[in-house]
Amino acid sequence: MDLSVNPKIGAMYTRFMQTVKEGLAKLIQQGYEPVIEGLWWMQGEAEMSTYEMSSAYGELLTTLIADMRADLSKISGADLSEMPFVFGLPSWNSSRTGGPVFEEA
Repeated sequence: MDLSVNPKIGAMYTRFMQTVKEGLAKLIQQGYEPVIEGLWWMQGEAEMSTYEMSSAYGELLTTLIADMRADLSKISGADLSEMPFVFGLPSWNSSRTGGPVFEEA
């Protein structure tokens, strides 16, 4: 898959990791002992726009989870290799709204 269609992907990931790193440092400065226990991820709207992108999403998500576990382990100093990763994906229901919608529970 050609990720050059969205060059912001790497920048967003880097910004996210920097935000986590800075947030943990601020909490530690205040005397807290922060622990990362899991990650909630809601994504998928842009990846559903073409067949090529939606077909590759599973592989890309697997890579994202592995990368986040590894990078957050480095940032936090904890072993997060088995960190729970909860994710949600929107469903596409163009008959209702003309675009991505979220499933109702």
